[in-house]
Amino acid sequence: MQDKKLMDFFKFDEADLEANRNGEYSEAQKKRLFKGLFAPKKYNFYKREGSISIQAYRTDPRSPANHHSLHVGEKQFDVKEDLLNIMTNGDVYAIYYCNAVQSDPQAIDSWDKILSVELISKAK
Repeated sequence: MQDKKLMDFFKFDEADLEANRNGEYSEAQKKRLFKGLFAPKKYNFYKREGSISIQAYRTDPRSPANHHSLHVGEKQFDVKEDLLNIMTNGDVYAIYYCNAVQSDPQAIDSWDKILSVELISKAK
């Protein structure tokens, strides 16, 4: 089942997804995100929906190692290569994510975290 694979890969459950659909964090997500002494000061919640593309790239041309990024419109996320076995380029997904901010959203200590993902439609 594709949804189960997505849930396992991104580590979310149905309660997380339902809360994210409503533009909120689930209780479990709040505990994971907002705990600890070094927890970011702010989490901005976003939803991006559209056709996806997973692309390989190299950070060092001398290295044979590829990195992978998931693209939805202009937005991209660093992901593991295994995602190619779960999501299909061209399919339409809703991706719920947050931007964790330690100080300034444009600063080096700002990063995106995918909270949950759901398939909207298969590519035509």
